[in-house]
Amino acid sequence: MDTLPPELHSRIFELASESPFGGATIRAISLTCTYFRAVSSPFRFHTLTISSEVQSRHLTTLLDNSTRPEQHIRRLFISPATESAAPPSVKALLRLLYLAAPTLRDLVAILPSSACALIGAIFRIRFPQLKTLTVRGFYPLPRPSTFPALTHLHLAGNRSPTGLAAALALACPKITDLCVSGLRSAPAFVRELQDALGREERDDSDATIGDSEALGRFPTHLEHVCMEVQTLPFPNASKDLIFRDVQMRRMLAALEETVGKRRGMPQLEVKFLERDTNEDYHDAHKLKVSWLGMACP
Repeated sequence: MDTLPPELHSRIFELASESPFGGATIRAISLTCTYFRAVSSPFRFHTLTISSEVQSRHLTTLLDNSTRPEQHIRRLFISPATESAAPPSVKALLRLLYLAAPTLRDLVAILPSSACALIGAIFRIRFPQLKTLTVRGFYPLPRPSTFPALTHLHLAGNRSPTGLAAALALACPKITDLCVSGLRSAPAFVRELQDALGREERDDSDATIGDSEALGRFPTHLEHVCMEVQTLPFPNASKDLIFRDVQMRRMLAALEETVGKRRGMPQLEVKFLERDTNEDYHDAHKLKVSWLGMACP
């Protein structure tokens, strides 16, 4: 190791940072000696997990006092430590997201329904290199050109995300895998899904933003669509709500069978879950550990 030039050391540290639990590896390397600390500094913030206001403020202070090459954030996990804990403030999170946006490749945000402003911030900022996004909380529709490089998207928290297909076509045109969890009483959304998946393939070279047919379809790169539906009974639900929920399930089952028989269409998978994925925090710690053990996309 002593005979290698700094460029090779830097490349080795980069590969280490992209490996599972790479953040812990880089921290250990930086404590070895002054030289290794200097060479590994661009990968210091490669993988970050934020669970409190104190952490987010401390991190933004460190980033603000760092050089631009050191502000190289590739993976970010945001979630309160417990269901009752307060999430980071909008101001602190916005600053962190703006610093991370140019280089971020993987983002997970598990937030309570009361943190709509924080989730809204994620869908307002442009992430030019983001490949994987997981959001759990009441999410809005993404703005056009927000995620130009996104390929994998998992959303949970909006029981009926009407307009999602059209929004995705404009926000993340390269998406290949989509998972929407926590659907309840959403026949209108399923009708949009039927329309988006039921169209015949055609050339998109002449499609424009004003083309209503183009706006109704999913992006052309989409390969896999997963719809996760809750089967838990509604507490004190009205008959109309229950009827629409049953209607939605029947429509999804029929659509899954229809799409499965057609070639050239995205694969549709419908799952019926006996838990509330919109407000489910019991597996957040498991998800975090699993996420830390994944290599950088």
